[in-house]
Amino acid sequence: MAESACSRSRRETGASIKRPEIADEILHYPDLGDLRKVRPSIRAMEGTFAAHPENATDWPAKFWQQCMRDTDCFPLPSSYEKESIEPGTTADKIRELQSELVRHCNETRVTTDVDSRHDTVFGTALYCVGILHELLQPGIGASVIARSAIRTLTECCITLAYLLFKDSSELWKSYRAYSAGQAKLSLLKIEEANDKPSSIAPQTLSGLANEDAWQELVPIDLGHWDKSDLRKMSEEAEKKDVYDKFYGWTSTYSHGHWAAVRDVVFDTCGNPLHRLHRIPRIETRTLPDAVKDACSLVDQVLDLVSKAYPEFRLRTSL
Repeated sequence: MAESACSRSRRETGASIKRPEIADEILHYPDLGDLRKVRPSIRAMEGTFAAHPENATDWPAKFWQQCMRDTDCFPLPSSYEKESIEPGTTADKIRELQSELVRHCNETRVTTDVDSRHDTVFGTALYCVGILHELLQPGIGASVIARSAIRTLTECCITLAYLLFKDSSELWKSYRAYSAGQAKLSLLKIEEANDKPSSIAPQTLSGLANEDAWQELVPIDLGHWDKSDLRKMSEEAEKKDVYDKFYGWTSTYSHGHWAAVRDVVFDTCGNPLHRLHRIPRIETRTLPDAVKDACSLVDQVLDLVSKAYPEFRLRTSL
């Protein structure tokens, strides 16, 4: 359908009015018009002109260098450093729990022979309670090391749940034998080293490698003790929620990945002339307290103990 003369006139009149408005907003930026409308156009045009080889300039780099040289850095405040800490448990409670766990272990023992199932269930639980006890020391719960502790507790919880889900005598033995092989491998490596680590006792490794069988008969497995991985184990043992909740991010701290490094030792500069760059901290950042999460994981481990050797009712909660 042909456009009417009246419609054409209105369209042309509107266009002639609109064009000067845009030009004025650009020429008088940022004092005129809606900045949300004109700013994208200006930045797009700047990028177009700057990309042309004839317009290449080192002015932006020199501008930011001068800003950094002539103005001071100051850190933006961290939100979670101001959060209050809710105590998840107490040292007295953990000592009571450990004592009762030892008592229950002794009461449920039925043999002095190697009992991989019994040793692993109670050994894992006592190991986790010991980690939680360390986290209660002043300042530890808010430290970098506490993230690694949560990762360890997560792995212990999932591993024990998986072993109980399968509840195979051969799998219990395999789990135990794998660690003996790792102790043997570490011992051999340390014996070959000229500069021996001070944090590892060779006599401890030797005792662990030879505990169940003579060291020469202990195999060394470089893979996983169940030819699996923790994620698959968590799915089979119905602990995938625990894996998703705790394992991924805490592993970042254990492995020293950039995100953890950035979080712990750098602040964001709050100077608007410094482009939000990173500035190193004098001390490592105080992180969110890990004790409450650790209590949750330890309680899940204690649930598994109670399932394997009924009943153990004591938990970490106050």
